[in-house]
Amino acid sequence: MEINNFNFIFVSDIVEKNGKTVRENNLLLKHKLPIGSLVEIKNTGVRLFIVAHHRDCDGTPLYMLSPDVDDREEPKPPYFLSKWTGGYSITNLKIIKKHPKKIID
Repeated sequence: MEINNFNFIFVSDIVEKNGKTVRENNLLLKHKLPIGSLVEIKNTGVRLFIVAHHRDCDGTPLYMLSPDVDDREEPKPPYFLSKWTGGYSITNLKIIKKHPKKIID
């Protein structure tokens, strides 16, 4: 992208050593924590359940959380009324109890 003679490159478009972009490599990553698992958001003590798997703009696996383990309905506008919170990567979460069923990607 070029704006006023400045060239921009998005981090997700950087080509890594294997010849693929950051996004292409991230999209190959699988979610490691199953839906229904109880997790703690690190450094907060807040414990919630994983209710959905999402990805950010560069393909990094993210987890959507809710206090209701059975809440699987995607939030609709107005989003602030949703019980879901999300956009947490695995590095921000501590597994408390893995769901016994493998509900992954």
